[in-house]
Amino acid sequence: MHSRVFSFAISIHLMVAPMYVLAQTTSEARHGWDASIKELEQASVTSPLTSASMAIFAADVMFVEANGRVSSNRAELEKNIRHDLQAITVKSWSYETTDFGNSGPLAYGSGISTATFIEKSSGKEKKQTTRFLILMKQQPDKRWLIFREFWAPVKGETKGENRPHDY
Repeated sequence: MHSRVFSFAISIHLMVAPMYVLAQTTSEARHGWDASIKELEQASVTSPLTSASMAIFAADVMFVEANGRVSSNRAELEKNIRHDLQAITVKSWSYETTDFGNSGPLAYGSGISTATFIEKSSGKEKKQTTRFLILMKQQPDKRWLIFREFWAPVKGETKGENRPHDY
């Protein structure tokens, strides 16, 4: 009888322990995600753009914009952002993550991104709303870097309408 109770206790422990580790890993991944998204929001309004503000992106990042423009690495993405910033000044940028998941060193999130910017040519303030899907990879130093980012227009917005990345 004693050995059955002991076996039962060990079985329960072996079943529950992995669930605890999984929950802890998801919590840690979400914490890392939130910190990286906050860093991304801050980098989006940093002027001038610096290599330090681009450090949130992995060297091999692939970034696909709502208008179809693709940046295949961090240097190309930085070049494209610098080009866009010639036409606009970003006032604010926020990401609302509505879905999140992770598996080991990979995490994904999707939701709505909202940017407020000033067109330099007209001085008009505009707002852009975009759907996003971001994939992050945890680095050996425990930082989470974006290695894939995809944007899609929100229903009702068309090319050229309040879209800073169409310049």
